[in-house]
Amino acid sequence: MKKRILILLLSCLILTGVFAGCSEKKEVKETEVETVEIPENVDPSDYYGCWKYAEDEEWIVIKEDGNYEMYDIEGILITSREYIPTPDGIYIPEMDITLYFDDRGVLCTDDGFEMMKTKEPK
Repeated sequence: MKKRILILLLSCLILTGVFAGCSEKKEVKETEVETVEIPENVDPSDYYGCWKYAEDEEWIVIKEDGNYEMYDIEGILITSREYIPTPDGIYIPEMDITLYFDDRGVLCTDDGFEMMKTKEPK
């Protein structure tokens, strides 16, 4: 009889340990959810709107939905794609450029062009 009680107690201890181990693993899995972070020092809303190249007749419209539109001299849509906020500014993958504000507050491209805020070319 004592053996049965001892076996029952040991079984309960083992099961308690197993269940405790399972609940710990579940908590670890829940905390491993991957999140996308927007860089702290770039606010995409600063870039929203229509911007014209100072030296050229092309426009880029940065939209709130995470996309941009590029227009040519005649106001014809060239491309509409997604931009990526980065710690340095707004990255345009298809053109391989980053838009950023310089120390004067002027929107610039990392390939040396300045842009000014304007109305859409439509």
